[in-house]
Amino acid sequence: MMKKNRQEKRDKIPYFGFINLKKSPGKTSHDCVNIIRCLFGTKKVGHLGTLDPLASGVLPVAIGRATRLIGYVRKEPKIYRAEFILGITTDTDDLEGEILKKADVPDFAESLILLTLEQFKGKIMQRPPLFSAVHHNGRRLYQLARRGESVEPETRAVELFRIELLRWEKPKIELEIECGSGFYVRSLARDVGEKLGCGACLASLERTRSGPFSIEDSYSVEDLAGMEDGEELEKAVISPEDILKNLPSVIVDKAGEDALAYGIRISAPENFNVPEGEAVMLLNESNKILAVGKINTDEIAPLRVFVEPYKRGDF
Repeated sequence: MMKKNRQEKRDKIPYFGFINLKKSPGKTSHDCVNIIRCLFGTKKVGHLGTLDPLASGVLPVAIGRATRLIGYVRKEPKIYRAEFILGITTDTDDLEGEILKKADVPDFAESLILLTLEQFKGKIMQRPPLFSAVHHNGRRLYQLARRGESVEPETRAVELFRIELLRWEKPKIELEIECGSGFYVRSLARDVGEKLGCGACLASLERTRSGPFSIEDSYSVEDLAGMEDGEELEKAVISPEDILKNLPSVIVDKAGEDALAYGIRISAPENFNVPEGEAVMLLNESNKILAVGKINTDEIAPLRVFVEPYKRGDF
């Protein structure tokens, strides 16, 4: 009976924001979304960037109406702590795949390892892993790979901002990596192994930062499941205003709120130097989000509006 009352209490709360989830190894990103749906009693849940089952760490999750804001969240930088194992090549580019080749690992000087890693810094063309969520002719690469279809993934532009060698102890390399969206650390492991001539794959991976979300402030599934009621869970929800701080913001008066509620454009403030087409966060006088809009000459056109679900004064 207590469990039922607790769930009913959670279901009554209109959760609206983001969860900084700490994913554990072995779970898929979709598994994590389903767990959050159950814990918060809502179907409106979506993650902000897939983590492989092998990986752990920060998996930002949008909950409630915040799922409509996923595209506006700053996605860079992403920071990972990774371990590569040399001498092993697999079909998935990590230790979860089928081993294709094993090779002896020479006693590389640390200077050679550093020189090799430097070659991958900056904007590079990268070939995604065969087992990945990248689309190829309308299908996911992993779907084609599981069916045994031979596909050569197209290389694509990615960016590696920083790569730091933390430890080199044969046959393992431990790294900290700061990269942009779309970067595959598994591909980096494979390519580093090819450069060194002995092959390599990813042994472990932890994401420690994704945009505004850091691992220091994250919650594990166990942390969230241990929270007593909906009000306590609500404290784990980060507000959209905090997550969208990267967007320029405008305070909207009461007349502007009414206009936004009907999808009507509002005037941009004078001397508001934001480029045409850029996204803007629109806030009420209590600094709560009303909408996200787009600059159109001297007006702001509403794109995602959140006034309607609330009566004015409920913020």
